[in-house]
Amino acid sequence: MFSNAFKSLGNKANELFERKKHEVEELAHQKEKEAADMLSEQAKRAQESLSKTAHDVEHLATSTVTEASQATTDAINKEVNKASELMQSGMKLAETAVDTGVKTVEGAVEAGVKTVEGAVDSGFKTVNQQVDSKLKEANQFVDQRRTDITKAVEDTASSVHSSTDLLAKGAQGLLGSK
Repeated sequence: MFSNAFKSLGNKANELFERKKHEVEELAHQKEKEAADMLSEQAKRAQESLSKTAHDVEHLATSTVTEASQATTDAINKEVNKASELMQSGMKLAETAVDTGVKTVEGAVEAGVKTVEGAVDSGFKTVNQQVDSKLKEANQFVDQRRTDITKAVEDTASSVHSSTDLLAKGAQGLLGSK
């Protein structure tokens, strides 16, 4: 009678142990899948963020170059108009006094050309500096985002690793206390 009771108790303990073992295995597999899904999602988000950042930087650089080009064109047109006005003034003076007019026109044209050259050089320098500045800002932004994303992924991986270690130790404890 006692042997049947012990046998029944042994069978129940064995069934409980097998059921708990199966539950721990299922939980471990589930947590492993959740961790893999989470890492996959983080990687996807990081890639999307980097792609968007690259697109934004490209758009910003293109926009800056376009704006700078337009500003340079406007400055050149303005200086050309000034030079044209100076040339017309010089031609009127040439009609009244050929020698004096020729010298005046030559001086005005040279001054206008130098002014235009200076404006073009200044415009190109300004455009170059603005583009360099925007590229540097974009580079710093991308570096910071990459660092932030990398840290977030590493922190998440460390947390998942710690959680799975705790689960594994708990499972070993359950299996080891048999």
